[in-house]
Amino acid sequence: MQNLSSSSFTEIAYPDSDSLPMAESDSARDYLIYAVEALEIYFQTNPQVYVSGNLFIYYEQGNPKAVVAPDVFVVLGVAKQKRRVYKLWEENNKVPDFVLEVTSKSTVSEDQGIKKGLYAFLGVREYFQLSRSSPKGISSYRRQLPADACDYFAQWFPRSPLTNFGVRVARTR
Repeated sequence: MQNLSSSSFTEIAYPDSDSLPMAESDSARDYLIYAVEALEIYFQTNPQVYVSGNLFIYYEQGNPKAVVAPDVFVVLGVAKQKRRVYKLWEENNKVPDFVLEVTSKSTVSEDQGIKKGLYAFLGVREYFQLSRSSPKGISSYRRQLPADACDYFAQWFPRSPLTNFGVRVARTR
């Protein structure tokens, strides 16, 4: 019988950076930062709401390639604390309830395809895309029970039933 000690196993590294820029442009970065800050202020008195953005979420233990980094996300029922990364298995498998992606020309395909599908698969209940190139500016995909998604566009960021948070998209000249 082989005796295996804990020192014989290699610990799996879960990086906290991919060395890519946070956003494609200054304005995209500003939207991302503003949304995180606004949500943090909105939930500042609730210690069981975690708000973050551009942070790696690892969704499969043992597989550091199973990772996604939403521009903005909110997790209800999880302690508000600083994290290097968010590992689902260390958070009682609690996925984000709300995700916002700031869509740009270089990310639109990924945001509307791979990420939309992954978020639905993981069980994200509300997924919104802020797109400066869309005529309405906002797309939302609200997960219905059991798992259907519906699409709609609105001039107003739809008020989220989960967070009760809404944002108006204002056009500037």
